[in-house]
Amino acid sequence: MGNEPVVAIGCPIQNREEIVKEYLEGISNLDYPKNKLIPCFFVNNTSDKTGELILNWMAENKKDYKLIVYERDDKVYKRRTDRQDRENRDYTLFTIVRNRFLKLVKTVEWDYLFSVDSDIIIQPDTLKKLLAHKKEIVSALVYNGFHFGQDWYNYRVKKERNGRRGYYVYRYIPQNIFKVDVTGACYLIRREVIDRGIKYKVHKFGEDVGFCEEAKSKGIKIYCDPTIKPEHKLQGDKRWKIGS
Repeated sequence: MGNEPVVAIGCPIQNREEIVKEYLEGISNLDYPKNKLIPCFFVNNTSDKTGELILNWMAENKKDYKLIVYERDDKVYKRRTDRQDRENRDYTLFTIVRNRFLKLVKTVEWDYLFSVDSDIIIQPDTLKKLLAHKKEIVSALVYNGFHFGQDWYNYRVKKERNGRRGYYVYRYIPQNIFKVDVTGACYLIRREVIDRGIKYKVHKFGEDVGFCEEAKSKGIKIYCDPTIKPEHKLQGDKRWKIGS
């Protein structure tokens, strides 16, 4: 104890009133020294009580943590809806918000950034398991729903299938940590990656893809640990329960 790296944890967050308490509980319940954690929240253009609930949690817990970082900006992201943006594959606004979050967390000192989307509920051992791999970028395995006749997850590998080269998921997921080309939703990033100027970029498959493509272009390897399975609060879809 005492030599653990300092980890910033959080995400941009908007209109998560229904699940933000559960999200924060996931952070509170991490099996990791709280004086080595820096919860970070960028609340953007939220119309519900998300910001207030986070501030209440901060007031109750700030004495336990090394630091808590909070910023709110209701002008940065004037959007239509998540659904419209995603259906149109317009990730420009998502990219802007993600990079604002990166700018925020870079104002403090940490060794790793644990990027956990606001609809992901992590397990107590999630962070320790990811840190144990000592990778530059490594993610948990997050279920993203059933599409195109198969289950989809938060990673992609670039390969050729049926004469077309593109991003795919494996039909049979490896049992141990494996190399991927892109990931998102719940992943650990070493500080040196961010310090090299890598940012989120607009991509038709999402801003996380743009981030990972830039990282890979600079020789950074990306991994996924399929044994770590947080819960994804999918809208109107089945959940992947913790421990399943």
